[in-house]
Amino acid sequence: MKPTSGQIGAPVIYAGRFAKEVSRGLPDREVLDEWEVLPHQLAEATREASGLVVLDPLSFPFEAMTDEQWDIPLLVMPPSEFDSGTLITVFGPALFDRLGPFDRIATADPELWDTLRRRYSWANGQLIRLESRTPEKAATEIPALLESTPGDLHFKKAAHRVEAQALAPRLDALRHAHADAPLEVLEVGTGDGSWPTSFDLFGTNFSGVYTSKNAVETARRDFPEYSFSLPEKGFRLGQSDNIFNLSFSVNFMQVQPDPARTELISEMWRATRPGGRMIFVEDFVTGGSGDSGVSSLSVSGFIELVVEATAGRVVLDHVESLLYPGEDVVRGGLVSLQKLGGVEDV
Repeated sequence: MKPTSGQIGAPVIYAGRFAKEVSRGLPDREVLDEWEVLPHQLAEATREASGLVVLDPLSFPFEAMTDEQWDIPLLVMPPSEFDSGTLITVFGPALFDRLGPFDRIATADPELWDTLRRRYSWANGQLIRLESRTPEKAATEIPALLESTPGDLHFKKAAHRVEAQALAPRLDALRHAHADAPLEVLEVGTGDGSWPTSFDLFGTNFSGVYTSKNAVETARRDFPEYSFSLPEKGFRLGQSDNIFNLSFSVNFMQVQPDPARTELISEMWRATRPGGRMIFVEDFVTGGSGDSGVSSLSVSGFIELVVEATAGRVVLDHVESLLYPGEDVVRGGLVSLQKLGGVEDV
């Protein structure tokens, strides 16, 4: 179970040096300047914010933000007076490296967007395409877009951070082990594509499978370099045997009935190379209810299911519990397994 939504207010708009001009165009909104973002002021301003709009990133104290503040969905307008190389130098580690699938970049420069998207593996859907290049004019375009932002985006981003931190060392190990060739990755239950942003566009052959045609089409638009598809009959994945260095699933097994779980795990094992990893991030405590045919998941029960689906040809190499922001009870967990096999399986 992920964090549940509380009282979330309006987006916070930071205009820094352009606050006076922006305020004239947004008379009904509070606009912060560079003197209003000391750590205690920023904490108070963002306490119940649904989003944080940064129109003057050059004067914004990104280095002072806490994890909780980074969990707020960000919309950033890079300054138009700099080229992409300068922006990457100035904002790379401080900002761009930390933006994820629930954040947005607002720009009127398509070449800049293309360079940044490829560098940081962002989705096409993260772009807010502006008509104006100045913050004071762009500010009038942005509020209408913010009003259509889903209210639970804050909580999705917070949960994604926790899951991404748990996955990061396992992904880093795989990248190091396969540094001389593209990493072959399969995600089962990819949705409309939030996890592909965790992989290098040019160092990964990413395949995603999901059960919704609309979500698959969205993922294809967001990541034209990658492959997304619907499963074949039942839950057959349509992937060849022994292809992937990594097969993983996040919050997908927990909403499937038991027969589908067994078939999906068996299919993921079949498609994973011997020595490759299978990783599952799920709610291993609450799961679902038996009334819908979806039973609760426990770690021990899930491992038994994996052993059955793979005929015991896996090794458990890591188990980790996940505590989501705003929760006192540990509900989530990560399970990592290595596929056993030899020449006869290749």
